[in-house]
Amino acid sequence: MNRSAEALLDQLHQLGPPALHLTGGGASSNRGFLPGLMGDATQRLVGERRTEAEVRRGVPPRQRVVRISGGTAMWQASVEVRVRLTVSIGLVAFADAGDVIRPENVDDEAFVGFRFDRPQLSFGIGLRYRTIVGPLRVDFALRPDQLQEFSENRSLPRPCRADVGQECRPRNTLFGIPELPGAVHLTIGESF
Repeated sequence: MNRSAEALLDQLHQLGPPALHLTGGGASSNRGFLPGLMGDATQRLVGERRTEAEVRRGVPPRQRVVRISGGTAMWQASVEVRVRLTVSIGLVAFADAGDVIRPENVDDEAFVGFRFDRPQLSFGIGLRYRTIVGPLRVDFALRPDQLQEFSENRSLPRPCRADVGQECRPRNTLFGIPELPGAVHLTIGESF
């Protein structure tokens, strides 16, 4: 196993079981992110093992994407203004902020757990249609890159692109348009 794979396994082990990770993003969290991609989410490429026969045949090395997301501390804030247009239809405008952080090393006693210089802001609009089971929600959220971090030393990993897939931050976009970082959510029920 190579050194980067060992470091990856160590980092995943330090976070504990995936079901217990704190994660942010999604329809009931920061709507500018897909579920689990807010905060210290990073993407790494890990080489897959090849058989001896594949090596002899000259099969090129393959890599698979591994995403590390979640953390041990999280904060969130949301503001939403709702306007009813008819008895069944309404519009909303919202702004969401938050962060998910994990220590580089679990034994780090200096780890504070919260940082407010990475508010990871997003804002958007939504449409609500009242049904018997609850409101049907469609939210469109933008997440401008310049509003993700306010610190002097930019420490967020660079966003993943077609030519950058290693040690990068997974980036979701509206309708697949690279210039529109954000997300669309279709859900039933209120966000909070």
